[in-house]
Amino acid sequence: MYRYRQTFQVRAYETDPNGELTLPFLVNYFQEVAWNSSAENGASTHKLHDMGLAWVLYRMQIEIDRLPRYAEEIEVQTWPSGRERVYVFRDFRIMAGGEEIARAKSTWLVFNLERRRLSPVPDFIIQVLDNIETPPGYVPTELPVAENDDFTWQTPAQPTRMDEDLNGHVNHGLYFRWLLESLPPETAAQRKLHRVDLTFRKEVLPGDLLSLQAKAGEENAFFHRFLRTNDQEPVATGTTFWLAPNHF
Repeated sequence: MYRYRQTFQVRAYETDPNGELTLPFLVNYFQEVAWNSSAENGASTHKLHDMGLAWVLYRMQIEIDRLPRYAEEIEVQTWPSGRERVYVFRDFRIMAGGEEIARAKSTWLVFNLERRRLSPVPDFIIQVLDNIETPPGYVPTELPVAENDDFTWQTPAQPTRMDEDLNGHVNHGLYFRWLLESLPPETAAQRKLHRVDLTFRKEVLPGDLLSLQAKAGEENAFFHRFLRTNDQEPVATGTTFWLAPNHF
C-alpha cells in the first residue's frame, strides 16, 4: 500500500514555551509531505501551475494525542485517501518512537489561478487516485459548530507580503496560528489542544484586514471565525477542542 514517509527533527524555533511543537509548524510538516507525496505521484504543485491550476486546502481535521517535543525525531506519513466530486482527501499520521501520536484528514480542491475560482479535478489526477492502493483513511470525530454570531473575543490581524505563497494568497499555515491567537493566552497555558476542525471559505490576500473571533462552547470546545472586515465575509470557520488538566 502506498504511504509517503518523511522524517523531521523538531527545531527550537518550532516549539512553544513548554518545548512542544506548535500547531502551525505541525501543519507546515503536513504541507511539506503533501507537496512531496503529490510530486511522487505525478501531481506536483509545479505541474499544476504549468496548467494554470493549484491545490488549495478546503478543510483540515486534526486529532492530537500529544505533540512532539524539541529535538525529538518524528516520522510524518501521508497518502491520498479518496475523492468525492471536486473534493480530494489526504490523510496524515505522526509517528514518534514507533507510536502514533497525531493524525489528520484534509480535503483539497483544484483552483484556477487566473480566474481565482474552483476547477474540476484533472483527469490525470483522477486516474492516479483511482489506481493507487492506500491504507484506510482516518474518520475524524465531528466537532460542534457555532450556532450564532455572538463571539466573545475579537483580535485584529493583517497578513503581509511575507505570508503569501506560490498560489498568490496567504498560505493556509497562517490560519492555524490565528486559531491560537484568537483565544485568550490562558487557554493554551491551562489546557492541551486535542482536536481541530478548520474550514477555509475565502482566500485571503496580503494587506486584508481581519477580525479573529472566538467564543467558548460546551465541554471544552471553542468556536472560531475569521472575518474580513471590509466586506464582513467569513474567510474561515472552525472549532478547537481542549483537554482540561485532569485529562493530560
